[in-house]
Amino acid sequence: MSQNKQMTENIINTIAKHPYLSMFLVCLMANLLCFGSEGNIPQNALGIEIMIVLIVSLLFYHCMLKNYGDKINFIFGEENKISYSALFTIVLEYTVLLLFGAYRFTNSQYKGVWIFVVGTILLGMLCVSLYSDKLKMQVISLAIMGESFLVKFYYIFYTSVYTRQNDVGEFGGNDGHSAYIEYILFNHKLPDFDPREVWTFCHPPLHHFLSAVWIGINQYVLGVDKDASRESLQTLTLFYSMVVIIAAYKILRYFKLKGMSLYIPLMIVAFHPSFTYLAGSVNNDILSIALMMCAIVCTMRWYEEQNIRNILKIALCIGFAMMAKLSAGLIAPSVAVVFLYVFIKNGKNNIKKYIIQFLSFGIVCVPLGLWFEIKNLIKYKMPITYIQEVAKGTSQELGDQKFLNRITDFSAKHFKNVFEQWLSIDANGKKIGFNENNPIISLLKTSLFHEYVNEYTFGDNKFALALCKPYFWLCIILAISLFVIMIIALVKAKNMQPIWKIFFVLFYVFMMLNIYKMSADYPMVCTMNFRYITPTVIVQALFGGIWLVSYRGQVVKETCGTADGKVDMIKGKADVAFAGEETAIAEEKETVSSADRKTGMIEEKSSVNDESLNEVNRNKKLAGKILLAMTFLYVVMGTYIWMVVCYNTRG
Repeated sequence: MSQNKQMTENIINTIAKHPYLSMFLVCLMANLLCFGSEGNIPQNALGIEIMIVLIVSLLFYHCMLKNYGDKINFIFGEENKISYSALFTIVLEYTVLLLFGAYRFTNSQYKGVWIFVVGTILLGMLCVSLYSDKLKMQVISLAIMGESFLVKFYYIFYTSVYTRQNDVGEFGGNDGHSAYIEYILFNHKLPDFDPREVWTFCHPPLHHFLSAVWIGINQYVLGVDKDASRESLQTLTLFYSMVVIIAAYKILRYFKLKGMSLYIPLMIVAFHPSFTYLAGSVNNDILSIALMMCAIVCTMRWYEEQNIRNILKIALCIGFAMMAKLSAGLIAPSVAVVFLYVFIKNGKNNIKKYIIQFLSFGIVCVPLGLWFEIKNLIKYKMPITYIQEVAKGTSQELGDQKFLNRITDFSAKHFKNVFEQWLSIDANGKKIGFNENNPIISLLKTSLFHEYVNEYTFGDNKFALALCKPYFWLCIILAISLFVIMIIALVKAKNMQPIWKIFFVLFYVFMMLNIYKMSADYPMVCTMNFRYITPTVIVQALFGGIWLVSYRGQVVKETCGTADGKVDMIKGKADVAFAGEETAIAEEKETVSSADRKTGMIEEKSSVNDESLNEVNRNKKLAGKILLAMTFLYVVMGTYIWMVVCYNTRG
């Protein structure tokens, strides 16, 4: 192995071994460039950006020369060395290009677009540098996740902590997640009063504590001003969102998905709009989702290696997830099923081992996940599952409509507008429009456009607005297709163990039941938001990848094996007949003739089966190509729409 190939593999292996740490370092670097917003770009940012460009360029140049030097010998001398004139020309041209780009960037009104485009080019150069036949899958996956990061970074670059936020409020205010964070920041303690007295203070404090620490480091240690330090919170949420993508990749790879069976579901997750706008949402949603996904990854590791270390990782992930948001406990029943399955399967001879592990899990997970709620129950009589209700009398109430009528209402009025519809009241007190009332329709709309995106969000860009409608219907078709595929995979897929089918279906069902229960118990438009069930994207994408895996080899082998077995059995019977007495020769000949006819029938049937299998596989390949085309359009259209939204609503 050449030195360069070894270096390439070392880079990939390092990233693969420490993906979360690697991504955190990237997010820290991104934080230094803008502190979460276009308006916070420091004076030395350009120098940092040029340094990044130079490092990536040098790496690219080095790898290209080492890997493809013999193919670009026009810049090489006879001894396979770069001539001084060629080197000088390359350096001069590149320097001029870099300085020109820096000048245009400094004076541009589209700095976010510049960062996105240049970032895409640098990512491409990096992936080309690292690419090899051996690392093809890892490099392509890195490219998908890297481009997803650039989309999310673009989002936070143009999106303020006051834009498209849920229950955040204003920093310096008296309620909302922002007030919760600042209470911890200023008082260095958790609220010492009934959390029900202030909006959002009933939530567990992990996200708010981490956010307070982050602001404190930026403002009081690094000297970042007050507003910029709060905008930089989006660097944290950007990291959390990328943790979700990395965890999704790990889940997909656990089932040995590769090729398009890996890339398509990974793209669906990586570029799903919900994970983009949650990357800039400074409430506690995305942290709880990230930890839930990590809990799934840890559960898979424990299933493969059932030791105390791995089960404690699950306990920490679920416990911290519930400390971020109590609803993260919805992952617990699925994990419990895996525990029960393993115990029934392997516990007969290892009862002590599993009892110790399960007790350890409970000792860590339960106090960690419920201490805040138990404290408030004892001290303030606040129910453990307490949910703060929106004040009565708001225009978004749906209480006058029966829940059964709501969930069965698919009338045309819902589809006249692809954005979530809200009732509004004009200056004269006249009601305009209507409130979205069907949970599934509202979930689909908010999954793509959030509740704060509408026809007024696009400014003068009529093309982007017009694109929203085909994008919506494309995503509807894609979502329905993935749901149907999930059902098919549950029944027919052989490359997924039943326990994992149960695990993910149970998780999916619990998420859906929870959102429907919320919609029934709290009949408000805001309770039907896709942010409450974003992990369902990963579940459906996973089953899409499972379905995409080709079974042709296995099926053909099984079919041919069955046919061959029948042929051998018939021929065996014929051989036995031939071994009989001479008086039975006629009967034996008839038997042989019958065997030959049956053999011909089997072979003919086998041929028919092969043709049938070929037809099935052709149809499956066609379906896979259609799914790939839909996914590609979904990525491109969604990226463009949200880039327009971000730029037009930059704050």
